[in-house]
Amino acid sequence: MRTKNKEQRTNSKFKEQKKLKYRRTAVRLFYNNQQFFTSHSSLFTAHYSLQQFNNSTTTVALKFYNYDIVFQEIPDEVTLAVNLTGCPHHCEGCHSPHLQRDTGIALDEEALNNLLSQYGQQITCFCFMGGDANPRELSRLATYLRQKTKLKIAWYSGNSKLPDIFTHFDYVKTGPYISQFGGLKSPTTNQRLYRNNGGVPQDITARFWR
Repeated sequence: MRTKNKEQRTNSKFKEQKKLKYRRTAVRLFYNNQQFFTSHSSLFTAHYSLQQFNNSTTTVALKFYNYDIVFQEIPDEVTLAVNLTGCPHHCEGCHSPHLQRDTGIALDEEALNNLLSQYGQQITCFCFMGGDANPRELSRLATYLRQKTKLKIAWYSGNSKLPDIFTHFDYVKTGPYISQFGGLKSPTTNQRLYRNNGGVPQDITARFWR
């Protein structure tokens, strides 16, 4: 009888130890799974956010309407001015309202190569007239030009402040057109033309007033 009771107590103790072991294993697995899902949830969130960022920066393609070789837009330079469309500013009194529409030819590496093959030997500067709808793409194309040619690179922007990508260009014009202040040739203008002087913007707007 005593032997039987002893065996029952031993079996009961063994079962309790086994249950405790299972509980500890379950707790450990739960904790590990929590870490796994927390970690992978963060990775998924980061990946999703990156996808959103990438999608938001590639939705607006740059297009151009026409181009011309000009001599006054950038002082001391013979400039190929390429007029980009899709301007987001809609300035009152704009002299080129047709450039506000989403129309024209895609401005990409192939288009740049074609323009350079035709006019590259006749100019000293390449100027993007517009492009505020997608400054990231504009910066990418400017970098492409920088790697491919020794031409100066300019940007006529309608934004009021110098962009973060200023250093990608040799010249940047800022400011929307406001009729009561006039354009760059007016001493009262709100617009400014900056030259990239070793990474430091130098205001050379007064060159237009001589």
